Amino acid sequence: MSDAGQPQSYLFVPASTPDRIPKALATEAHRVIIDLEDGVGIDDKHSARAGLANLHLEQRVVIRVNAIGTEFFEPDVRAVCDLPWVEAIMLPKVESALHVERLRALIPTRMAILALVESALGIVRIDEIAAARPQRLIFGSADYLADIRASFSPEVLSYPRTRLVIASRAFSLPAPVDGPAIVMKDVDAIRTDAAAAHALGMGAKLCIHPAQVPVVNEVFGISDEQRRWAQAVLVEATKHSGAFSFEGDMIDEPILKRARLMLATGDAHTVNVD
Repeated sequence: MSDAGQPQSYLFVPASTPDRIPKALATEAHRVIIDLEDGVGIDDKHSARAGLANLHLEQRVVIRVNAIGTEFFEPDVRAVCDLPWVEAIMLPKVESALHVERLRALIPTRMAILALVESALGIVRIDEIAAARPQRLIFGSADYLADIRASFSPEVLSYPRTRLVIASRAFSLPAPVDGPAIVMKDVDAIRTDAAAAHALGMGAKLCIHPAQVPVVNEVFGISDEQRRWAQAVLVEATKHSGAFSFEGDMIDEPILKRARLMLATGDAHTVNVD
């Protein structure tokens, strides 16, 4: 599957606060995730789920249901299946291909599955999860850190991020989605965290506050200068039959491939034109 047109920012909004859903949809987030899981308290699960039937949305959204094994999973899925504005279901706590396959058996074929991997076991089994062909893999970094009893650091997250990237590529899935920055409004910290994930090959990021969205879009997107570079280097390549020098850099086929991908996906992935 090509990364072209894939969302680069996903913004959570709790299903229990329906007044905030239009506000989330009005942001620059590429997709909004209406959350029935962590964003909704136990006592509000039923009313939040029932309230979905009262929404009449014109934009496509993702719904995060509760995990398999909870009492809320099947009622969540039944409530979501008939909603025409639901594009995909995000399944949390995915730890095996069977989780993906069980959800797939319950939903219409028009709905995609986003597999949220949040544990050490999920990372160990990431290849089999990717082989089950969800639309995309997503890294639940906060729950992962809690599971392995570690504190946040780029070093701790680099291994699971890389595993998701490699599994996604090996099974022809779009580049995976990184977990949200733990700070809600610190632009510099959000940018640093997003850049670390992007440098490893992640293709998008979850957002837990609207203030995170423009920063994530900037990091995972392509700037005007990067677009100019990609276009110019591809034009220059038509004048050469092999490697050549361009703006002081040696250009060969791997660099040209990156330039083509930049223009096709709108993602500056690993390409440095500074």
